Amino acid sequence: MSAQLVERWEGAAKGGRYQIDVLRFEPRPGREFFDIRLMRDAKQYGSTVARSPAEARDRVQHAVDWALSYGPAPYKRTYRDAKLAPVVRDSEPLLTAQANRFELAARLALFLVARTGDRLAKWQGTLLAAEQRALFGRFFGKGTLTIDGTRERIKHSVTRSFGMGREVTADVAWSDL
Repeated sequence: MSAQLVERWEGAAKGGRYQIDVLRFEPRPGREFFDIRLMRDAKQYGSTVARSPAEARDRVQHAVDWALSYGPAPYKRTYRDAKLAPVVRDSEPLLTAQANRFELAARLALFLVARTGDRLAKWQGTLLAAEQRALFGRFFGKGTLTIDGTRERIKHSVTRSFGMGREVTADVAWSDL
């Protein structure tokens, strides 16, 4: 009985490289199991066995959700063996935490309190892509972000014509993130 690599997911966060390996093995013909191995910096720290493809997908989803709650760690699937992988009925497998709009609004309010001292204040500046994904759940782009606590809106603007003017590329309410 040998295990075969079916899928590999990789991500990086908080000073470490994380990897999820899904291995398929058959202890007896016609009966398949999936071994989900969680690794940090090429050292295994967790392993679980799933008895069905659906349970294996749930375990991988749980690991990805845990990584996103720990910090901004977008996982990407780097390997998939189509012959051995469990059947996926979805057109594109979605392995990211679903955004809770109340949680995002709370994060923005705490961000304003940390940066300005007041939830109803206005903050203007730039954020890195990872910081934007952690705070807003998406990446607006390079440019200046304005977070207005009184109107509960985020405005993203970029300079055009070599600094001669500013163009607003996004003006989004907190509830629409």
